[in-house]
Amino acid sequence: MDSFRDWTIVLGSWLVHFASLGTVYTFGVFFPYLLAGFGASKAVTSLVYSVSASCFMFFGFLNGALVRRYGHRRMARVGAVIVLGGLIASSFVSDLWQLFLTYGVISGFGFGLSYMSCITIIALHFDKHRATATGLAVSGSGIGTLALAPTFDALLASIGWRHTFRVQAAICTALIVAASFFFKRPHQSDPYQQPQDQPQQREKDLEAKQLPAADGDAAADDLKVVIDEKSGYFVIEKATSAGEGEVEETSATGSDDRPHTPLQPSEPPSAAPPAAAEEAPAPPAQDKSHPDEGRGKEVQSVVTAKRSSAAPERQKSLMRLLPALHFDWSLFCDSRFVVLFIGSFFCSFAYFVPFSHWVEWGIENGIASDRAALTVTAFGVASTVSRVFVGRVADSLGRVKVFWLGTLIMCLDLAFLAIADQLWRLIVFALVLGIGSGAFIALTPVITAQLFGSHRLPGGLGFIYCAIGTANAMGPPFAGWVADQISYPAAFGFAALVMAVGCAFIGVLWAWTACGVGESRERFMRALSCQGGLAGQRLSRPPSA
Repeated sequence: MDSFRDWTIVLGSWLVHFASLGTVYTFGVFFPYLLAGFGASKAVTSLVYSVSASCFMFFGFLNGALVRRYGHRRMARVGAVIVLGGLIASSFVSDLWQLFLTYGVISGFGFGLSYMSCITIIALHFDKHRATATGLAVSGSGIGTLALAPTFDALLASIGWRHTFRVQAAICTALIVAASFFFKRPHQSDPYQQPQDQPQQREKDLEAKQLPAADGDAAADDLKVVIDEKSGYFVIEKATSAGEGEVEETSATGSDDRPHTPLQPSEPPSAAPPAAAEEAPAPPAQDKSHPDEGRGKEVQSVVTAKRSSAAPERQKSLMRLLPALHFDWSLFCDSRFVVLFIGSFFCSFAYFVPFSHWVEWGIENGIASDRAALTVTAFGVASTVSRVFVGRVADSLGRVKVFWLGTLIMCLDLAFLAIADQLWRLIVFALVLGIGSGAFIALTPVITAQLFGSHRLPGGLGFIYCAIGTANAMGPPFAGWVADQISYPAAFGFAALVMAVGCAFIGVLWAWTACGVGESRERFMRALSCQGGLAGQRLSRPPSA
C-alpha cells in the first residue's frame, strides 16, 4: 500500500473537497445578493446556509451505507448529478423557501454523498501515512475557499446570482466527476466485509468438515462445529494440544467483523478432545430427513454444503428487496465510539458558531465590512496550511492526541473571540481557529478508521457526520438568539463552554487510547450486534478440562 497509485486517490479526494466544502464555505459571498433579491430578513436568508451545511453532514449515516453498498466511484458520480440538479434548480427559484429545498436539501445531500465517497476511500489505501494523506486531501477545502470566493464574487457582480449558480453547478459537477475516475478500491471485492472463500473451496472445506477460523491471529489445531437448531446459532470449538477448548458463538451466517483465514485439512471433528466436546451444548433431535440423522446422539453436528449455502441465498434474495443498506448499529456498543460521537456533537455545535457571526461582530465594533471579510481569508490560509501538516504531526505524536489538542485550541480561541473587538484580534482569532479546525476536520475520519477499522469507516463516519450535521443546525441559530437577547460576547462565551464539554469527551477518548482501554475487549465488541436491539453474538471460553 501507499504506492503511487494510492496517492492519485488523494488527488481525486482533494478535487472533491475543493468543489464541495469550497462551495459550502463561500456561501457568504452569495448572501447579500440573495438578501437583496428576495427582500427577506437576515435570519431567514441565513437559514439557506444552515440547511445546506446540515444536510451535508446530517445524511452521513445514509451516505455511508450507500457508499458501502454501491461503491465510491458510483456514489461520487451520483452525488455530482444531484448537485447539478440542485444548483440548476436553484437558479430558477421564485421564492426563498424553494431555495431551502433546492440549494439546502438537494445540493447539500449531493455534496455530502460525494464527500463521503472521497473521505472514506483514503482509509482503504493508506495505513502508515493515513493521517498525512487525509490532511493533504482535506486541504482542498481551504484552497477551494480561497479560489472560489473571489471567482464567485466577480461573477455575481457581472452576471447575477442566477447565472452564477449555473456556473457553479458546471464547475462542481465537472470536478467531482473527474475526481471519481481516481476512486478505485483495493484488490479485494468488498473491503468493508471480511473476505470469504470461493464457493468451490468453501464446499471442499465443508466436505472435509472444516470451517474458516474466526480469528486469523489464533492458531487452531482442531475445529468443530456445534449447531443449535432452536436459536439458529452455531458454536465453533477450537481445541489445543493440552485439551483446552475455546467455544465461540456467532450467528448462523457465520459473520463477524474479522478476516477469515481458511485452515488446511486436519483431523476430522470426531477426533476432538472429549473434554472440549463436553462443554458444547447438544443440539436438539435431528429431523429424519436431515443428512446427519445418524449422528443425532452425537454432541456435535457438521454443517453440510447444502445447509451452508442456503442462508446466504436467502439473505441475498432479501437484500434485493431491501437495497442491501447496512447500518452498523453495533458501533454504539463500543464505549469509545459513543464518547467520540458525543464529543463530536458538542465540538461541532460550537465550531460552526463563528462562521455565521464573526464578520457581523467585527462590523458592530466599527470595522469596515470588506476588512472584516479579510478575516475569512485569513482563516482559509491557516486552515489550508494546518490540514497539510497536521497529518504528518499526527502520525508522529499520535492521532487522537493531536485531535484533542485541536479541540482544546478552538475552545480557548472561542473564548478569545468574545474580546476580539479590533481587526488585529479578529485576524489572530481566525488564524488560530484555522489551525485548530485543521486537526478537527482532517483527523475525524482518521481516528474513526484507526479505532474501529477501515471496514467500518463508512458506517462509523456516517454516524459521526450525522451528529455534526445536527449540531450545525442548532449551534449558529442558538448563538444568534443569545446575541439578540444579550450580546455577542455572551454568545461566544457560551460556545466556548460547549466546546469545553466536547474537548473533555475527546480527552477521555485520548486517555483510554493511551492506556489501551478497550483493546482487550476488542474481539468481544466486534462479536456484539445491536441492530434492532442488543441481540447478537457472544464470545466465551469454557473452563479447561
